Amino acid sequence: MMGRPFAQAVPDGDRNGCLPLLDRVFQTGKSETLPEQESNRGQAPPRYWNYSVWAVFGVDGHPAGVMIQVTDASETVIFRNQVTEVNESLVRSSVRQHELTETAEKLAAELHAANQTKSFFLAAMSHEIRTPLNAIMGCTELLCQTDLTSVDRYEYEGRIKRNVQLVTRLIADILDLTKIEAGKLEVEKIETNFPQLISDVEMVMRHTAEEKGLTFSMQAEDPLPETILTDPTRLKQILTNVIGNAVKFTAAGEVSVTVKLERVSKILRIAIRDTGKGLAEDQTAKIFELFTQADASTTRNFGGTGLGLHLARRLARCLGGDIVLVKSTPGLGSVFEITVALEGVHDKVRPTEAVQQTKISSSRLEGAKVLLADDTLDNQFLVAKYLTRAGATVDVAGDGEEAVTMAQAGDYDVVLMDIQMPKLDGYEATAQLRKEGYERPIVALTAHAMRGERERCRLAGCNDYLTKPVKMQELIEMVRQKVSDGRFNDGAFIHH
Repeated sequence: MMGRPFAQAVPDGDRNGCLPLLDRVFQTGKSETLPEQESNRGQAPPRYWNYSVWAVFGVDGHPAGVMIQVTDASETVIFRNQVTEVNESLVRSSVRQHELTETAEKLAAELHAANQTKSFFLAAMSHEIRTPLNAIMGCTELLCQTDLTSVDRYEYEGRIKRNVQLVTRLIADILDLTKIEAGKLEVEKIETNFPQLISDVEMVMRHTAEEKGLTFSMQAEDPLPETILTDPTRLKQILTNVIGNAVKFTAAGEVSVTVKLERVSKILRIAIRDTGKGLAEDQTAKIFELFTQADASTTRNFGGTGLGLHLARRLARCLGGDIVLVKSTPGLGSVFEITVALEGVHDKVRPTEAVQQTKISSSRLEGAKVLLADDTLDNQFLVAKYLTRAGATVDVAGDGEEAVTMAQAGDYDVVLMDIQMPKLDGYEATAQLRKEGYERPIVALTAHAMRGERERCRLAGCNDYLTKPVKMQELIEMVRQKVSDGRFNDGAFIHH
């Protein structure tokens, strides 16, 4: 560049605004700056330059030359322009912000109401869980006393069992509600022994009513069909919740249930009448709302979470029906009606084989060999005690790896596989056994009860699925059904 015009060393050449600065600084000796000059206008990306010029003084104190510093300022300018655009955008959104503020205030009010509902629910739930837990813990301590009579022991054991059932049902209701809210509740359509289902509900509800000194009746207007096609678990849950609600809020008098089947339309109608406190007109509108009861005194006097009727209605609607309050008179009582749409109705008696299958459901398990995989000592003790009392031989594995090793080495009729275990969980242990050719039945026995767990266990290779807490008869029946290559004869298991 030596000897060539300086304009050739800067952007835009002769048109660059820094050239006049050189002459002025050389003449005056005063430094000057020309900031953020854009070059190559109209081209992308744009470039910006800062020019700073100083005089170089000679020995006589006059400028002998000039020095210029050219700095690329593109990033700074572009960033500042972007900030400016953002600020302008914020200004433009001020009106929208005002609208959002109004919306936020409305949402805040709704959130406050929701928090109040949540706080009420958590407080009620804590009460509903702690109350039966108190009875369970207290009666358990009493059972440890050495001077108990057989009458005392029977009473304490009965109270423990009833309160365990209360906690179990409460947890099941919460899980079901979660599934419904997520739109993921699974409804089965299976052939159900209808008279037996009604009898089971009647037995439980009659016991509850008679404990309160109430008269209880449950009758059908017409002969009941032998079988119906529905979801028996959900139907029983609906009946238990609604009838139990009537018993709970009736201090004296009676609770009566009438079952009617409209065969042409295949609609099941169940009316529940009580002589309870009844409801005022302003209370009837909210009794089906979630976590809501008629008034604060209801919770104080009777307890409860406000789950029962809401959940029962949602379940009834899943079964193609509904629950409605037919009428309610303060001081005289209420009438509720449950409707359920049935897929099928059959009056013929089931085959003898099915009756025989039911008859042997309590058969003992002599000769059956079971492998129990569970990492919890109390669960190991409980399940093993259930099965050994029924005559089975039980070996215990404390984790998934041990379960795989023992299953491969032992001649077990069935494996009961916990899911959450160390080293290998139940899914991995089952999958590994199936991959290595293990063909004996594996039943998942797990506290995982959310939707999808049954299918996940099946995909891992399990033949069936039981959830904790498990009932003794339910467990024994499952083992009896899944024992491979054998049959029951006069209560004894015989290998082929």
